[in-house]
Amino acid sequence: MPEDLRNDPNVKIIPNIEALAKSYIHAQKMIGVDKISVPNEYTTPEEWANIHRKLGVPQEVEKYKVGLKEEYKQLVPDAELNEFKMRAMKAGVLPKQAEEMLNWYAETSVKQVEAQEQQIVGELKKGIDGLKGKWGAAWDDNISTISSFVKTFGNEDFNKFINDPVVNNNAGVLEFLHKIAKTIYSEDDLSKVRETHVKGSGALTPSEAQQQMNSILGNSDHAYWKKEHPGHSAAIEEVMKLRGFMNPHLRG
Repeated sequence: MPEDLRNDPNVKIIPNIEALAKSYIHAQKMIGVDKISVPNEYTTPEEWANIHRKLGVPQEVEKYKVGLKEEYKQLVPDAELNEFKMRAMKAGVLPKQAEEMLNWYAETSVKQVEAQEQQIVGELKKGIDGLKGKWGAAWDDNISTISSFVKTFGNEDFNKFINDPVVNNNAGVLEFLHKIAKTIYSEDDLSKVRETHVKGSGALTPSEAQQQMNSILGNSDHAYWKKEHPGHSAAIEEVMKLRGFMNPHLRG
């Protein structure tokens, strides 16, 4: 072999005749193959379009096939899907790549919505638990009062609004409606509501019970303080009952 060929770097890397033959066969197969030049900062839009075409990006949106998983199809209307395909095609994204990204985005969106819903449910539950603690044994009576108020004064649109799970599980809304109902209803009205809806439990909120007990304990002439008074036993039972309303967890 002539010295100039023997010293050529391309020849030096070939260890034997068999490797030389394989290299030659591969080179022959590559002749005429449509090659892609490595793009750089000077590559023109037309050259990019040609590269995308050679890589397999369809030139018509009808041929740009992108499949959504069944559970995500309702999230992406056809018009938006077509818009996505046109933009992905224009950007030179292969259909399989676009499909992977679209399904990932749909999955991420679903998870975000679920997380937001769980957060809302958690906040609503926290509020309701707090209101139950505030109202104590009067919870059922107060809810019945609200229900009666809404049925009596609410129109169709308001009833539809108040029956939304996010609304009727909102402690602030319930407390607001209860305050309005107590302002509008007389004591006789409230008694009738309790009798109609909960058969008159006569329950008090912890704060109401506290006020009544303070009134009893702060009156030295009350039967509670006089053992010889005929109403002494009843007064003691009344105070015990009030303590139960103040501490619902002790009522069993």
